[in-house]
Amino acid sequence: MIESIAASIVLVFGLTIALLCVYGVFSPQRLMQNVMTIWNRRDGMVMAVLVRLLLGLNLLFAAAGSRYPTALLVLGALTIFAAAVLLLLGRQRVDRLIDWAGSLSSLWLRLWLLLGLGFAVFLVHAVT
Repeated sequence: MIESIAASIVLVFGLTIALLCVYGVFSPQRLMQNVMTIWNRRDGMVMAVLVRLLLGLNLLFAAAGSRYPTALLVLGALTIFAAAVLLLLGRQRVDRLIDWAGSLSSLWLRLWLLLGLGFAVFLVHAVT
């Protein structure tokens, strides 16, 4: 039962990531503006950490019933680790990382977003 719920949540994450990546490929600067707006909210960092924890835990729970259980276990652990790294880096360092990403050319942003789209497609494929 929990595997099924977790797989559904991973599916929603995958579809959301895919939609955001496609949106960003067509309008990378607008996507970066949206990311910066969300990040600059008072609870932006908390949201970023919680989203990673939620995805990571659901990847772990969905792994056993997926097409690629080992890959989802690894991705789940890495995603939870990424949440911890965000906390350890702190807001100022992550601010600089976001500023750096925002300074990339549209071509580089689009390439990163295509990589993200590939990740999203993998998630959807793994749990369907």
